[in-house]
Amino acid sequence: MTKEQRKIAKEIIKQTNKYFDTNCQVKSRRANTVKPRMYACKIIKELTDASLQDIGDLFTDCWKGKKTHSNVIHAIKEVDRDLELTPKRRVYYIELRAIVETSSVYVNSTISKKSVISDIRQEVYNALMGKDIKELQQILNTIR
Repeated sequence: MTKEQRKIAKEIIKQTNKYFDTNCQVKSRRANTVKPRMYACKIIKELTDASLQDIGDLFTDCWKGKKTHSNVIHAIKEVDRDLELTPKRRVYYIELRAIVETSSVYVNSTISKKSVISDIRQEVYNALMGKDIKELQQILNTIR
């Protein structure tokens, strides 16, 4: 995990703890600790693209003696299921992710800038697909 990924991951954990009023890095099986931990794992993976093992290492106190990467896989799958089945939890996820994505730590990172560029490329690609060659030539001439 790079320093920047670690910094963003710590910000995600901090914002998750604040949002859910908990400490998701403590060893606990209580839902008010476990669910936020799962959300943090998913958002860390999405925003930093860190390895599962690196994400798991952020929560080693929670999962002592266990395979942390498999816990992260399980957490992400559980959140995905929650988001499909429970509209209330989808709102939590969207709000939390928005809080993280607007934090100065994330906004000022090169990871955020790469994400914006990637999003723009995808939008351009989607807009250009389905155009015939004449339309593409007209667009190219306009850009020049």
